Amino acid sequence: METASKEENIALKNGLKIGLNTLVACFVVIMFSLTFIFVLFPRFSLKINNSLGLDKVKELNYQMIYNRSDKITDLYNLILCEGELGNFSKELDCIDEIIARDDYNEFCNTMDKASLNSVKDKQMLPYSVNVNGYLMSRKVICLYNLNKEGIETYVYRQTSVGKLAEYSFSTYVELVYNDEALTDSQKREKFAFLMNINEVKDNELVSQAELLDLRIGYINDRLIASKDREEQIALQSTLTKIYRSRYYVYDVLGSDDKKQENKTAYDSAKAKLNQMINL
Repeated sequence: METASKEENIALKNGLKIGLNTLVACFVVIMFSLTFIFVLFPRFSLKINNSLGLDKVKELNYQMIYNRSDKITDLYNLILCEGELGNFSKELDCIDEIIARDDYNEFCNTMDKASLNSVKDKQMLPYSVNVNGYLMSRKVICLYNLNKEGIETYVYRQTSVGKLAEYSFSTYVELVYNDEALTDSQKREKFAFLMNINEVKDNELVSQAELLDLRIGYINDRLIASKDREEQIALQSTLTKIYRSRYYVYDVLGSDDKKQENKTAYDSAKAKLNQMINL
């Protein structure tokens, strides 16, 4: 009986060794297969990563796809991924890279047309994507979260370019206005500094506040001249955003007259936008 027991123990040990070796071999094969798929078929592996929630691997997939293709669409997808993961530093680098590309303007135009054509319900027109504006907003968000110096000057210069105040300026105002980490005094300081920045434009010193007035004047002129309903809705939406942001600014600054002026203008612009949408 004792001999049989020793033989059984030896057989059990050998069985365990064989089983363990089999598991190790299976693990190696699985890992090799996943690595093979990851390297050679990054687009397919994205489906696996998305289903498993492997964020880091998903990021590497998007990076690898762009590195291989050098396509602007793949760089844009990488930007969306970095934004989703909250990787503000990497997202900022990618945004700067995409803006510097020669095919950036063409890409934006193509994406904007596709977005506009996909809108079946006119009520969704104010929310249709403007890729350039979206990326400008995301850049402001990145700069803000990374606590970069000079963000107010950047916002000013974006506003001075035109067609970006509703994105860069409004985004910055929303961030500061809703930042619970800032005291009221700090918010006032930021908004006062922003609104009083001035640089030479057309041989004259022009402040941020004056740039916004110029932008509003341009939009109102375009609203009168335009016969295209889609353009009118987009312009009215822009006007609404700017008035709302200025209302927030003057609310924090404690300028009661300007606060009320912009609150009234915002309510009126919003009501007109709703009327235009519901026609």
